[in-house]
Amino acid sequence: MDLGECPKVHDHALRADFEAASKERDYFYDIDAMEHLDEFITDCDRRTEIAKKKLKETQDDLTEEATAKVDPPTQSPKFRDCICPN
Repeated sequence: MDLGECPKVHDHALRADFEAASKERDYFYDIDAMEHLDEFITDCDRRTEIAKKKLKETQDDLTEEATAKVDPPTQSPKFRDCICPN
């Protein structure tokens, strides 16, 4: 997922001001960041589960299709008689 360019201002002077102010008071930026990361992780987990379900369905379909198409030659009486005469 591409989040695009950061819309925030990254100015060194503002950063120094923030660091000085954050020593005096907590602005809870870390909580905002954690909430953003939690949303991102939840979205990734949701997409992963959807992909797993689609993959399982596809694998089941392919397995059924392959089983229907393949007639194992060892199961036919003619083939058994040719290889292992009794």
